[in-house]
Amino acid sequence: MLNQAASFLIQTICNLAILAFMIRFYMNLTATSFRHPFAHFITSITDFAVRPLRRSLPSFKRIDLASLLPAFFLSLLLESLNALLNGLSGLGLVHAWAGILLLSSVNLIEILLHILMGVVIIQAILSWVAPYNSAQPMLDSLSWPVMRYARRILPPIGGVDLSPLLILIMCQLILIVPISSLVGMAYRLMY
Repeated sequence: MLNQAASFLIQTICNLAILAFMIRFYMNLTATSFRHPFAHFITSITDFAVRPLRRSLPSFKRIDLASLLPAFFLSLLLESLNALLNGLSGLGLVHAWAGILLLSSVNLIEILLHILMGVVIIQAILSWVAPYNSAQPMLDSLSWPVMRYARRILPPIGGVDLSPLLILIMCQLILIVPISSLVGMAYRLMY
């Protein structure tokens, strides 16, 4: 029972840290302003790792490698611990590490998709309840790169913007088809 509690705490802390680093990565990717209090919070809790890494790892265009690397490392650490706890066999260690690397990478993509889905859901709710909320500019900036393509495919109908629904459906399809098959491939490599 104590092992389960420790495992739960480790997984929760690692997943929250990965989420914070990936939110910072996504905010840099979409060129979102860091002036909102939530953005300042994300910056404050991730600066301990990102600032030292920025000295030696510059960003490539909008890809913030200093935010992505800690998230990948934590994901790799978490998946390695899970594999060891689930009885990873030492016979196919090379295949197991390939599976762990693949699973860690896929987890980061999955987190990015969930961040996008969360932003779109929050933005849609706020547009109905509180359209002039102080978070709206930040949410617009986070969703705009994807939202503009969705609005080209599905323009507003009768004054109702259905593009958030299209984005949610597309993200869910990506999670179901390619992501789940990559996760399955990673598990086959590992065990």
